[in-house]
Amino acid sequence: MAANPSVLLIHGGAGWGSDRRQLARLRSSLRTICAASYDSLRHHSALESVVAAVQQLEDDPLFNAGT
Repeated sequence: MAANPSVLLIHGGAGWGSDRRQLARLRSSLRTICAASYDSLRHHSALESVVAAVQQLEDDPLFNAGT
């Protein structure tokens, strides 16, 4: 039996409106954060990878995710 694949979901918030350029920037940033965090799963625990994803969201000026 094959191993269960890992799944990583991140949420960038809600209420961004319909500005296509802004939405494109948000989606691009989310893809980058998700890819980096998913890659982190190869070398780190799930908890460490989730923490890394949250830190990246907090550090991204497009999101109001904490700091």
